Amino acid sequence: MAASVPSAVRLAPVSRTALFALAGLCAIGLALAVILLSEPDDVGGGRPVQAGSASAPASSDALPPPLLGRELTDELAEPRPDRGQPLRSGGQAPAVIEGRVVDRAGTPRAGATISLLVADASGFAAQFKPTGSSIEADSEGRFRLIHPPLGRALAVEASHAASAPTRVPVRPLDPGETRLLGDLMLSAGTTLTGQVSDELGAPLPGARVELREGVGAGPLLGAAIADESGHYELPHLAPRQYALRASAEGHATMESVQAFVLGAAGPIWTVDFELPRAQSELRGLSTDAMGTPVPGVRLRFLLRRAGSSAHFSTSCTSDEQGRFALRDLPEGRYDVGVESSEWYLALSLGLHTGPEEQAVRVHAALAIRGLLLAHGAEVPEFHVTVKPDGRSGARLLGGLPARRRFGSDGPEPRFELLGLRPGAYSLVVEAPGYSATRSQGVFLQQGSDGTDVTITLLMGATLSGRVSPARPGVSIELREGDWDPASPLEDAFPTAPLSGLRTRTDADGRYRIEHVPAGRVVVSARSVGLPPAHLRDVRIEEGGVYELPTLELSPGGMVRGRLTGPDGQPRAGAKLRLMGEGVYLATQTDGDGSYRFEVVPAGEYELSASPASLAEALTLEARAPLSLRSESEVVLDLRLSARPRKNR
Repeated sequence: MAASVPSAVRLAPVSRTALFALAGLCAIGLALAVILLSEPDDVGGGRPVQAGSASAPASSDALPPPLLGRELTDELAEPRPDRGQPLRSGGQAPAVIEGRVVDRAGTPRAGATISLLVADASGFAAQFKPTGSSIEADSEGRFRLIHPPLGRALAVEASHAASAPTRVPVRPLDPGETRLLGDLMLSAGTTLTGQVSDELGAPLPGARVELREGVGAGPLLGAAIADESGHYELPHLAPRQYALRASAEGHATMESVQAFVLGAAGPIWTVDFELPRAQSELRGLSTDAMGTPVPGVRLRFLLRRAGSSAHFSTSCTSDEQGRFALRDLPEGRYDVGVESSEWYLALSLGLHTGPEEQAVRVHAALAIRGLLLAHGAEVPEFHVTVKPDGRSGARLLGGLPARRRFGSDGPEPRFELLGLRPGAYSLVVEAPGYSATRSQGVFLQQGSDGTDVTITLLMGATLSGRVSPARPGVSIELREGDWDPASPLEDAFPTAPLSGLRTRTDADGRYRIEHVPAGRVVVSARSVGLPPAHLRDVRIEEGGVYELPTLELSPGGMVRGRLTGPDGQPRAGAKLRLMGEGVYLATQTDGDGSYRFEVVPAGEYELSASPASLAEALTLEARAPLSLRSESEVVLDLRLSARPRKNR
C-alpha cells in the first residue's frame, strides 16, 4: 500500500535571492557579471527568465516566415549523461526559437549571422560549444530556429560586421514550445589594445597577438600585428573571458587571460606585453620514489612574472632514460606540473634555469577498485562518477573524466577508477533498475596502489502524484533539496535534474518516478504557457512508496512597460529584474525601451531597472512595487533616477 506523506512534504517558499549580493563575490563574480549584467537568460527584448518555466508559445500569425538557411534538427540532440535521453517532439509541433537582431539605436541588422550553441555540462561548469548550425537574419533582422535540441541548455549568438557578437543563454526547451528572445542587441563592443616590448621597454614591431575565447583551448578569434611603435589593436570584443598570446622572433611567447565585463571594461581595454629574451635552458631527470628513471612523463613548466598577469609556459616529455631538456627559455624559476594520468607530483616543485641537471620525483597514480552488490535486476552496464575532495589533495589526473562507463558479463559487476591522487573521494553509481547510489569517505593514501570498495546498489523510492488541473505532457523533474529555483545563478547556470530523474504526466495528469535516492528533493512541474509549480523539502527514505500532494498549476499574468532615462528618452539594453516570494525573473529592454515579462505567477513583486552601462548602473536605478493577479496584465513604465545615498 502506498504511504501518504503530507507531513513529510513542506511547501516552503523559496528564499528570495538578492542580485546585488553577487557583486560581493570575488572568485566567481567577474565571470558571472558577464551574464548577470549583460546577458541574462532569455533576455533581449523583454522576454522573461523564469526559474523552471517556459515562455508562452506565440500565435501562428505572429511568426515571421521561415528563413532560407540550414534547418536545425534533432540530430543535435545526443543523449546527455546527466539528463537521460533527449526529449523529442514525437509528432508534436516542433520547438522554435525566435528573435530579432538590432543595434543600440534599435535599427534591424539584416544579414546578421545567427548561431546555435549547446552546453557541454550542467551547472556552473557549463561551457557553450558551437553546433556548426547557423542562419542569417532576414531584412527586418528577424530569425527563426526550428527543431533545436530539446531538454538541453542552449545559447543563441548573433554576429555582424563591425560589431561585437552578443550571446543569449536559452533554458532547456520542451516539445512544441516557442521561445521568444526579443531583441538581441549588437554594439561596437570593447577594443583591446596595448604595447608589445622587450625586457628593456623597447617596442617589438611585427609582434603577433592572438585572441582565443576561454583559457586558450578555443578556436582562434582574431590576431593583430604590432606596428612600428609596438602598438596592437583588436576591436569588437564581447564581454567574455579571453586568452591572449603575444609572440616575437627571438623572444619568449607570453600568455594572459583577461575577463571583460560589460560596462566595467569600457570601450578600451589595455593589456601590455613584455617579451623576455629566450636564451636559457633547463634540464633534468624524472624518477620514481625509489630513484628509478621514469620515461614518457609529460612535464609542464610555468614561469610567472612579478607584477604582470602574463606568463610563459611550455612542456616536454622525458626520454627513454627519463631525461628531459628545454632550450630557448626565458631565465627564471619555473613551477613544474605533470600532465599525465599515470603519474603525479606529491609536493609543489620549482626549478631554476641553468645547465645543471635537476631531479623531478614523480609518484604512480592510484586507483579505486570496486565491487557492486546487486540484489535485484542484473547490471550489464553502469556508470561511476568520482568526486574528489580538493581540500584533501584529491584530484583527477591527466584530464580523465569524472563520469566513466563500465560493462559487466558476470553476476558481480566490477570497476576500476584509474588516474587518482591521494586524498578523499566520493562515488556515485548509476545502474538501470536502481537509484543513484553514493559511497562516501573513500580515502587513498600515498605509497599504496589504491583501495578496494564494495557498494551495495539501492533500489530507491517511488514517487507518484498529479497536477491540477489535469494536463498531459507536463514535465516533472527532481532536484536536490537545497535547489533554489529563484536564484539568479539558475539563469546563467541551470541545474540539471537529479540523476536525470524526469518524466511527463499522462492523460489524467498523473506521474510516477521510480528509483529516487533517499534524502531531500524538490519536485517541479513545468508546462508550456504556465508558471512552474514546486514541492519543496520532499523527504525520501530508501524503499518508500509516496503519494505526493497535488502540484497546482495556476495561470500566470503579464508585466510590461517602457523604461526611460532621466532625460525622458527610451533606454535600450537596460536590465530589469522582477523579484517576489520564490520568484526571480530577468530581462532587458528592446530598442525602443520596452520590456515584457510573460507567464508570471500571481503575487507581490518589486521591479527594478538599471542601465546597460555598469558605470551608470552605479548611480542610476528605478524601482517600483507591483501586485499581479492570475490572467491579468500590469503596465508599468519606469524612469531612471539617481540612486538614494545611504546614511553612514
